[in-house]
Amino acid sequence: MNTETEVQSRRKASEQHEQVIQEQKKQLEQMVKDQKRSHQEHVDQMLRKSEEEKKNFIAEKEKIIAHHQKERERLLKEKNEEMARKLEEQNKKVKQQKQEFPLACAIMKMVGDIVSAGLNTRRC
Repeated sequence: MNTETEVQSRRKASEQHEQVIQEQKKQLEQMVKDQKRSHQEHVDQMLRKSEEEKKNFIAEKEKIIAHHQKERERLLKEKNEEMARKLEEQNKKVKQQKQEFPLACAIMKMVGDIVSAGLNTRRC
């Protein structure tokens, strides 16, 4: 009789232990899921911010270019060709910066996509 009670007791302890393990597994899976979601939200937020910065950067460069162009035209009218030439050189530099910036943003987006993809394939 004592052995039957011991067997039942062990079985019950084993079942309780299994329940604890299953509950811990569920908690861990939920924690990983929450971390992935949080990280993805952070990546998305960074990408949105990057896109906004890109738009602002390009708008700023376009304003500078327009201002330089107006100033250049004014100087040309005043026959100040040297200043007009210098402004044209500055315009070329600003245009180059404007063209290079989207490439940097595209690279940042690709890095974000790679990080996101890495999170989706990682297993615990």
